[in-house]
Amino acid sequence: MISISKLRAFAAVAEHGSFTSAAKSLGVSTPALSAQVSELERTLGLSLIHRTTRRVDLTGEGTRLFERAKRVLFDLDSIAADLSSEGRLERGRIAVSCVPTLAASLFPDIMARFASLHPQVVIHLIDETTDDLRDRVMRSEADFGIGPDPGPELLFERLASDRFVLACRKEDALSQRKFIGPAELAKLPLIALGRGSNVRTVLDHYFESQGLVLKPRFEVNHHYTLGALVAAGLGYGPLPELALKLTGEPLLKGVPIRRPTCERAIGIVTRPGNRLSPAATALLDVVRENFRAVVQAGSVAS
Repeated sequence: MISISKLRAFAAVAEHGSFTSAAKSLGVSTPALSAQVSELERTLGLSLIHRTTRRVDLTGEGTRLFERAKRVLFDLDSIAADLSSEGRLERGRIAVSCVPTLAASLFPDIMARFASLHPQVVIHLIDETTDDLRDRVMRSEADFGIGPDPGPELLFERLASDRFVLACRKEDALSQRKFIGPAELAKLPLIALGRGSNVRTVLDHYFESQGLVLKPRFEVNHHYTLGALVAAGLGYGPLPELALKLTGEPLLKGVPIRRPTCERAIGIVTRPGNRLSPAATALLDVVRENFRAVVQAGSVAS
């Protein structure tokens, strides 16, 4: 097998036309360099260099090898330089899967902070459902995910709790309540996200844990639509507090759902055994820093 060090030794001799000059360029002794070239010739079973007292000349086989060796060594050096740049966070690309509510509410600040620290690193933010997040991280199509716990197949690092509220119109008498419980909630005309969403799954489990069944009056796919329907006076909408803030409906207010509290854990999702790149690791540091700040500010619960 041809080693890179022997190939690099031969290429240096071919380029400089001298063992002495080549040895100086590589920072090795002339006898050591000569031994490497001789070993390469023995491995190939070919004479690569005509040795004279004044200079060295390549044989026909040596000329052909030199042309190929230059390309190989150039590619290797380019790869090494690229990887070194990524290690220093001077370049790179990160793919992150994130549920839409967190992508829209928390990730703008996270991306702005990271871009100020590492402007040459590109982030591909994929906002999608929890199920799609799980599948993408499992297939290693995303470095990591940010969202609810997707299940036992993946690793989950809890960062905060996203508590649910009941969205209602500010003019509604319910808006003055400090909280609302599940039994009373079940009697209201509710507008809920459709089955298949993580929000709906959390709500269904919450109702079931209290011996109740969630029977919404209307079902929608997006929290923006839910907010618009509540603002129009068509019912009440249970959803995460972060999602309520994103509806953009100034007429709405969120009443906490308590006794017991309805909430979902949110955090970092990774694939077992997956070793993150330096860029992805640095982004996760910013994610954790941001979550600590929003928890401290009271935007989400700890």
